[in-house]
Amino acid sequence: MHSWNSGKWNVFAAVVLMMGLLLCVPASAAQNGPEDVMLSWTGDTAATMTAAWWGEEQGTAVMQVVPESQFDRNGFAGALEFPAQCRDISLDQTGLWHYEATAAGLTPATTYCYRVGREGAWSRTARFTTSDPQADNLTFLYMGDIQTNADMEREYALWGALAAAARREAPDLSFAVLGGDIVDSGISAAQFRCFRTNASAVFPDIPVLAANGNHESNFTSGKPELYLDMFAFPENGPEGFREEFYSFDCANCHVLVLNSWIFSGEQAMTEADYEAVARWIRADLAASRADWQIVVTHIPVYAVHSDAVAARVRENWAPIFEQYGVDLVFVGHQHVYSRSYPLLDGAVDYENGVTYIMGNAGQKFYGTADETLAERTVYQTATYQLVRIDGKSLTVQSFDAEGNEVDYCVLAQRERQAGLFEDVPPDAWYSGAVAYAAEQGLFSGVGGGRFAPEGTMTRAMFASVFHRYAGSPEAPGTASFTDVPAGEWYSESVNWAAAEGVLSGTGGGYFSPGGEITLEQMAAVLCRYAGGTAEGEAPGGYGPVSGWAAGAMEWARSAGLFEGVGGTLRAQAPATRAQVAAIMMRFAGLGAGEEGSGT
Repeated sequence: MHSWNSGKWNVFAAVVLMMGLLLCVPASAAQNGPEDVMLSWTGDTAATMTAAWWGEEQGTAVMQVVPESQFDRNGFAGALEFPAQCRDISLDQTGLWHYEATAAGLTPATTYCYRVGREGAWSRTARFTTSDPQADNLTFLYMGDIQTNADMEREYALWGALAAAARREAPDLSFAVLGGDIVDSGISAAQFRCFRTNASAVFPDIPVLAANGNHESNFTSGKPELYLDMFAFPENGPEGFREEFYSFDCANCHVLVLNSWIFSGEQAMTEADYEAVARWIRADLAASRADWQIVVTHIPVYAVHSDAVAARVRENWAPIFEQYGVDLVFVGHQHVYSRSYPLLDGAVDYENGVTYIMGNAGQKFYGTADETLAERTVYQTATYQLVRIDGKSLTVQSFDAEGNEVDYCVLAQRERQAGLFEDVPPDAWYSGAVAYAAEQGLFSGVGGGRFAPEGTMTRAMFASVFHRYAGSPEAPGTASFTDVPAGEWYSESVNWAAAEGVLSGTGGGYFSPGGEITLEQMAAVLCRYAGGTAEGEAPGGYGPVSGWAAGAMEWARSAGLFEGVGGTLRAQAPATRAQVAAIMMRFAGLGAGEEGSGT
């Protein structure tokens, strides 16, 4: 085990301490241009790159980007310019302004030079490389807790040196991920500033993403408020939790980042919120077609010290990770390095289990841990993890600050269905909704591995979907409509819906089971079931609306059921299968049926 008292380490620590003290001076004292620049992704990793930086004055700024081949000849002449947004993040009387700019329309697998700022005040020139969606290999960095103790400058300097060592060990890094507790106090902009300053040797050139920890979340709201201001992450997470939950793809790897601190109770979470988050996680993993599924979250799923929050994380999320074939989960929080055996339902399973790695990159250490499920545990040592993916093989190496390898493991790719349906692209607007519908058993594909998202749905099909959504309650034995004979696959569903008063016929005692379900017919069913008002004027933008459906259409619109449902919505036009899936997913998010439904 590495000794922190060795003479070699004392010399190293003294050097990085001096570096850190120099790095933590205010930006204005060091140079005229922006410092503390940090890259991240907020969109397509092959076509975009986001830069964030701080300034001590508010103003206009841009990100200039040029292909490296062009830069070598002409510098930034003819560079693309992307405007920056500027917002105040002043806390601790630091007087800082946060700038953020996203370069878009970039070419995959291409190296670019860039700088940020304005005329007369530019950052240093740095480089980044966009990802290659066709690649089957990459290397990325994971670093666990960085949280400092009493000596902020010294400890962040040591962490900065550790990050620089990782970069030297793996100059081909595609990105880095941090596992939370980046600071000790989430309300301290000064701590974030010192962290960012010591990151400036590595992360202006490599995108860095992060999961928030409990120490970022010590606001009265329970949310990591300043952390969310400090970083720029993808905003593809569940509504109300954007950038706390998100995912991205790089080469053949899908990375899912989760805020596990929601289980602490500090956020005002309802059961519907927890279910919406779980539904989003399932949909995200189900829609991924990447070879490798990796999760990053702060609170451990399998704790090495007793932890009530970790127990809730395990109860709620471990079954999802196992169901959808997650390969590797990175965690932190408990200040040791610990790699679990591959685990399935709490037992070792080398064929189907999920591997959990707890990282610790800072100077806070625990001296004990429960090693029952751990294949390797390292104490009193700051480490980083390098993940190398080479096609069907994934290797994780753990190193200390002196470059000693303290752990090593290899994972073989498991057989996993690459997406639910071949005609549902993972980036389609409806992919998550389709995954939700299939996961909840509402309706599935049409055979041959296809979902037919643009296909339509009959009234009988929708009655069956809605009956399943309600939990398939028992239906009356008597027929409700003359054209719904007993014994048909849809008879029980139609009779139940009619008895509940949520589904009506088409006149003359007929239901018209083979007719296509329209948007206004769906709105009427959902409105009645949720106890919404059927009165009111029809909303504009949906074409002609039947008088009986006017109030229901307005209720559905105001409830957000029609938002992001793709295509042109017409009240009297047949709804597509993708639209039905999306509307039902949003309807479930309302908690509809829990109260006031009469069921």
